[in-house]
Amino acid sequence: ELFAAAVTAFADAPPGAVVVQCAAGKDRTGLVVALALALAGVPGDVIAADYALSDEAIRQRNDEMLAGVVSEEERARWRLIRHARRLLTG
Repeated sequence: ELFAAAVTAFADAPPGAVVVQCAAGKDRTGLVVALALALAGVPGDVIAADYALSDEAIRQRNDEMLAGVVSEEERARWRLIRHARRLLTG
């Protein structure tokens, strides 16, 4: 429901740019942007490449956050979710 509301907000926005604010841009925001791009006719491989750019953009911030985590259990969880990898092709 919230993803549909976000994409609808894009469609209803006046002409110009739409800005999406988030912490990392790879999970919920990444999905919202991917949906909007797909609805605009952008090919899946281009969407996947755009998403993968998030990994480069957030790497330093994620490394800094990981360095501050003291629990090894939490560090292991953070390592699993910190990357934005290109998963789609074609």
